[in-house]
Amino acid sequence: QFLYFIGVSVPRMTKLKRKLKLQAKRRSHRKNVQKRREKRAEDAEREKQEKEEKRIDAEVALQEAEMDGDLDAARRAQEELDGLVVERPHEAKKKGGKKLTKKQLKRKEKAKEKGEAINAHLLKKLADKQKRVHHRASIRNQDLH
Repeated sequence: QFLYFIGVSVPRMTKLKRKLKLQAKRRSHRKNVQKRREKRAEDAEREKQEKEEKRIDAEVALQEAEMDGDLDAARRAQEELDGLVVERPHEAKKKGGKKLTKKQLKRKEKAKEKGEAINAHLLKKLADKQKRVHHRASIRNQDLH
């Protein structure tokens, strides 16, 4: 059952070995799929519980705000309960984007200038073309009259 190739014995892959290897591979894949399915189910259950807890907290906050007579807090709690969490201007947070380096800013500015120059050139070209078209049309019209 060994293949002799350049003085080295190499075990031959028989049909049975190949079949067993393939079965093991499939079994392993099935196990992985099953694990992922279970994990997704657990995550969904956990998310459902968290949502329910948030809803209960919002209800409690609404009742407390109503009892205290705080109208703004009551309105906010009601919006949270309805799922309409609207961002208010005074509560809005500034998004901190990535800062560009000086080199990147310089490159960006050069590219912008180049784009503007190309755009201006194309607009001029189009305007000249339209002038020529109008000129030819006026010459044709003069010939007609």
